[in-house]
Parts: sequence; C-alpha cells; structure tokens
Amino acid sequence: MIRPSFFLPLALVLAALALSACETVGGADVGDLGQDASADVPVVPDATDVALDVALDVAADVPEAQDLPADRGPDVPDPTDVALDPGPDAPDPTDVALDAGPDALDAGPDSSDSSDVPADSVPDATAISCGGAEPFFPEFSKACAGLEDCAYGLHQTDCCGNRVAVGLAGTEVAAFAAAETTCRAQYPHCGCPQGPIVAEDGVPAFDEADVRVDCVGGACQTFVAPCALVKPFEWANSCAVDADCALALHQVNCCGTFVAWGVSASEAPGFATAEAACEASYPHCGCASKPTVAQDGNEGGGTETFGVACQQGACRSFVVGADPRCRTPADCPSGQMCLAPGESLPCGMCYEPENTCASDPDCPEGAVCELVTGGCACYAATQCIPACNLPASLACAVGQTCAANGHCVDTPCSADADCPWLFACVGGEAPVCGRKACSVDDECGGGRCVEGACHDQLGSCLFPPP
Repeated sequence: MIRPSFFLPLALVLAALALSACETVGGADVGDLGQDASADVPVVPDATDVALDVALDVAADVPEAQDLPADRGPDVPDPTDVALDPGPDAPDPTDVALDAGPDALDAGPDSSDSSDVPADSVPDATAISCGGAEPFFPEFSKACAGLEDCAYGLHQTDCCGNRVAVGLAGTEVAAFAAAETTCRAQYPHCGCPQGPIVAEDGVPAFDEADVRVDCVGGACQTFVAPCALVKPFEWANSCAVDADCALALHQVNCCGTFVAWGVSASEAPGFATAEAACEASYPHCGCASKPTVAQDGNEGGGTETFGVACQQGACRSFVVGADPRCRTPADCPSGQMCLAPGESLPCGMCYEPENTCASDPDCPEGAVCELVTGGCACYAATQCIPACNLPASLACAVGQTCAANGHCVDTPCSADADCPWLFACVGGEAPVCGRKACSVDDECGGGRCVEGACHDQLGSCLFPPP
C-alpha cells in the first residue's frame, strides 16, 4: 500500500517535469507569453500550479504500486502528459484568456448559447454566408414592449431576389442593414422571376407598403395588412366565357371609395370573406367617398351600372354603355385613337397661347408662371396659372409635389418606396418620381400598361378631332 506521505515527493517530481516540458513542448503559445503577457492576463494560472494540481488529482486516482504493470501500455496515460497535453477537447486556459476577442464570442450558427453575444453587435461579415452550401444569416433581437419599439427589415433568401419581412427591435435596424448588405452582395444574378415579399404570418405581399409590424407577446412580428389580401392580382381572374366571371367591389380608403373588379366566379366567396375583413379594418374618417371606378377606367354608380366580361382570357369589369378603353390603338375601333389617362386630346385647329408670361412677377396674385403643354395651343408656352397651394388650383398631378413657391415639381426620391404606386425613382444626381416604363400589364403591379407607361386605368378610345 502506498502511504499518503508518498504523494508530496511524487507531486514535486511531476511539477519539475511539467515545468521542464513547458519550455520544449508548449510551443509559441506558452513560450511567447513573457512577463508582460502574464501581467496583462491575471486569470492565467502559473504553469507549475497547473501541473501540480493536475498531478495531485491524477495521483489521487493512481492505484497501488503493486497493481501497476511495468509496461502500462497505450491505454494508461502518463500523468505528466495529461497535465501538458489536455487534447483537442480541452482548450489551453492560456489560449482562452489571451484570445477572448470578438471571434471567441462569435460561436457561429451551431452554438446553442447566444447569451455571450451582445444583441446590438454587428456580426462579422466573414461569418455571413448567403447562397452557399451552408447558408448562415445572424438572428437579431425582436424584443419589444409596444409597437413603438418595433421595426422590420427585408431579408433576401435566394438569388432570384425573393425576400422575407423580418420583425426587429428598433435598436437592431443598423446592424441588420449592415448584415443584409453583405448577404445580398454574395448572391449571383440568376435571372429567375422574383416572387412577393413574405411576412412572418406566412402571407405574401406584392407591395412593401402592405407590410406591417406589431409587438406580439413581447416580440416584433410582421404581417400583411388585411386590405392587401384583396388586391386584384392576388385573385384568380381566368376565364373562357363571360359566365366564368363575377363582379367584386373592393374598398380602397377610409372614406368608403370602392373599385370594381372582375374575378373568377369560383373565387367570389373567398373574395367576399377577405373584403369583409378589409372593410372592418378601416377607421371611420367622415370624408366623402368618390365614385366607384371599373377596370375600364370609367366611373359608375350602383352595382347595376357595372358589368363583367371575359376579355382575352381574363375577367374584367366595365361600365355598361361607356366608351371602350385601351392599352394601344389596336384595342380601339377603326379610326379611333388610344389616349392614355391624363393625356390631352389633340386639337384640329390650334390657337395662340393666352396669359403668357416670362416669370412669376408677371402674373397676378395667386398665380405662377408655368410652362404649359398640350391642349389646343399651337405651341408650348409659359402661361399664368393658379398656384398649386391655393384652393382654386387643380393641384398637382400624381408623382408631383406642390413646392412652397406654388409650382408643381416632380417628387424628389431616393428609392422606389418614396414614390406613389406605379411610379419609380428615376434620374441621376437628383432622382425624382416618374411613371414606370412597361410593355405588359404584369410589369405594373396591378395597374395597366398604356402606351408604354404604367397607369391605374386603361386609356380611352376616342376619335381624333376634325
């Protein structure tokens, strides 16, 4: 039997062996520490203490000397090896203490403990992998106490440009934006069609303006506004004959204004359910509603004034007895022209412009000097017209803003989201909102492509003036 007094000499011998091996086996990680490194990292234990403690622990478990064979074999480790070479599964305490920077805290996607990563830290760009064999995009805090704490971000999920709307704590917006920029730059350009944005409620949104965020159970969650669920391009409208179609009325604002659509008859019950939820979500504004507009661009009164027909395989609403509508002159009866919404009818005989001016001071009070085109003037000229900020004015066209000086100007923008529906942010150093160019209706997000530009309704078929 080995007596307890035997352990102290044994431990001292082992400690001496550990200290000697440290100079030759430990390599640069230990030998390069020096006096300064040990002073800067007080948590690093002295090598002799580590060896002594481990040796004592090992010695306590060593069986009696007579039980040990002369050749211990490969399965019985040398106690000094245990102290000096803990193996790949036990990190060197000096490495952990000396290398405790951001990389040590970023355990990567396989880490089950994220408590060490600050919620507002910007992830290492090298850790983000989008489009690769092992994709990784960091998670961001969604914590909230109310709606005012929430925001959302759009995260691209594939090379087609498909995106999901992710609810975020407001404090995470900058970090998310930085990570998303890195992610999108890693995707190749596949050329495949891009689908709608998908919110966290699983509902698709064809327009980012339809995405909403709220604080639900202490977490920011995205969803799609109820009224977005009844947009025309989200409902089947295919048909073979007129009997395959049904008329659908959709409320578009809190004033009670409606639009008339044509949908497939089989879709009518589902549309009615979604429309009921939409109408219930509007507040009572107390403003006057505008006339209901059909898909042919004409205004109607009660439901009896509207019809629906199968036109080129799609159900479309129209106002009974109104002039036909068009996308191009080919849609119009022989001899008629297609006039885009807002476009002036040309004149058979022109007249000299009236109320001409050179600048605003040439005009009476409440008027401004503006370049006027179209109409029946023989040429474009600057004329005095009511300022856009006066009640008597016709105000500004869609896509324009009334400036402080009373002039209508194209709305400045930095992204398409700053522009109204059917408009895009175009231009160079000073971009403004302009109508989206198109060749087919599908490029107009629910609008109509008329004479190469997106409009909210079709053009009018009219005979040219004599």
